[in-house]
Amino acid sequence: MLLSTVAVELRDSYDERAEDLIDGSAPTVDPWAAARSGTQRSGFDAATVQARAGMTAGAANVDALRPDGVDLDGVDVDDFMLNDDPPEFASLQRELAPFRARIGLLIGAGVCALVLLAFITSRFGSDDEIATSEIAGDIDDVAAAPVVGPTPTVASRDWSEGSAGQRTGPMLPSASIPSASMPSPNTVIPNFAAPSLEVPIVTVPSSSSMTTGAIDIGALQRSVAQAEAEQAERSSSLEDQIAARAEILAAEIARASAEQPAVPDVSQPQPTGAADYRIPVTSTAGLWKPQPGVSWQIDFSPHPNLDRNVDVYVLDLDRVTTNMVSELHGRGRRVICYFSAGTIEDFRSDYSTFPRSVIGNTVAAWPSERWIDVAQADRVGPLMQARMDRAQGYGCDGVDFDNVDGFMHPTGFDITRSEQLRYNEWLAAQAHARGMSAGLKNDLLQVPELVDDYEWLISESCINYNECWRTTPFIEAGKPVLGIDYSGDRFAMCTAARTFGIDFIAKSRILGPEHSAC
Repeated sequence: MLLSTVAVELRDSYDERAEDLIDGSAPTVDPWAAARSGTQRSGFDAATVQARAGMTAGAANVDALRPDGVDLDGVDVDDFMLNDDPPEFASLQRELAPFRARIGLLIGAGVCALVLLAFITSRFGSDDEIATSEIAGDIDDVAAAPVVGPTPTVASRDWSEGSAGQRTGPMLPSASIPSASMPSPNTVIPNFAAPSLEVPIVTVPSSSSMTTGAIDIGALQRSVAQAEAEQAERSSSLEDQIAARAEILAAEIARASAEQPAVPDVSQPQPTGAADYRIPVTSTAGLWKPQPGVSWQIDFSPHPNLDRNVDVYVLDLDRVTTNMVSELHGRGRRVICYFSAGTIEDFRSDYSTFPRSVIGNTVAAWPSERWIDVAQADRVGPLMQARMDRAQGYGCDGVDFDNVDGFMHPTGFDITRSEQLRYNEWLAAQAHARGMSAGLKNDLLQVPELVDDYEWLISESCINYNECWRTTPFIEAGKPVLGIDYSGDRFAMCTAARTFGIDFIAKSRILGPEHSAC
């Protein structure tokens, strides 16, 4: 308003001064008198002066006064004031120049003030608009907050002002929602994390639908309640799905377990001793030691035929009895008790005592038999000791250890040659410690290292595989090699056996009561 008043006053002063100069009230020379007296410049006459002053003259007079017939129609008066003004108009220009400059400055200042005011208004708005924007931003912070804690409740707020201009006081969840007074526009609203799994998007009423200093708390309450109900429904549905899936998995596991053969329970107490295959110092003095040229029979049938006229019987540990041993001893026979020291068969009486961790791959062509990890001395050692204790209890004269060459086969374990050798040495020593001789079954690659630990060797199919020459260390040590083969020409096999000095018999793989010696 001040700028407008000053501009109007300057404009009026400008007009009054111009009128004074034109109508002669100002102390200046009369232009018309100068014109009539012939005081003209650059060929301009009275009509020209009249046109510059903006006065009206008769068309006839003007036309009569035009120098050289110059047409003055449409000529801009300002063009005449630039260079060839008469002294009276030059004086007028000088007198009005300060007023024109002031008016220009005031108009420029006014325009700048208006632009600045418009910018401030658009940037910050009114107090009510600022407060509303802050509340909307607060709600947006809630929607963008991380997922933490239980479903949210609307919080009551203490809007008291702190000394630093920030709001102070608690922001605690509250079941009842009091009306909150609006903060001042300059107050900083601190962010807070929404304790929620999901926060609803709350629509903030526009400023036209809000009363000054208040928001629609009821709408917020309804939105939060709706979100709680939806979250509860989703949680319930998810729990039902998890429970149903768990039941299905449990049923599948139970069905798979029922289809698998029983697996030993690792948690069962295990026998103790021989945890690291420590080989005891034993003496073979007084042990039964078969000599080369011995006759023998192997019979694993449920009811072995004990009437064969042979020096030695090899019987299965799970089928031999004390009475059988006593009967054979009474007939002057020796009894060797057989068991596998490198595998486990699922029909063996002690199968349930073998931990799952020592059971490996299936033995080729024998689906009910699996390799064991003989390197696990703390688990396998006690099991073998228990078997030898049984053989000793039956009165067996010796023990036949089968499948002691696992390091050459795909057992499912990384059994090394040295681990196998240590285990085989330990087996022989354990048999000797119980007063029984020890027989090595196959493992022809380690015969040179083991010949001093064992009293005899049983070799299967060495004639068919052309490897009977590997048994030579036992023959040279004066220890018998008991040979057995399951197929081929009997005459040819007996010829080969006599060549190597092997005490040979031919049998079927079921190892029944039949007997065919050379």
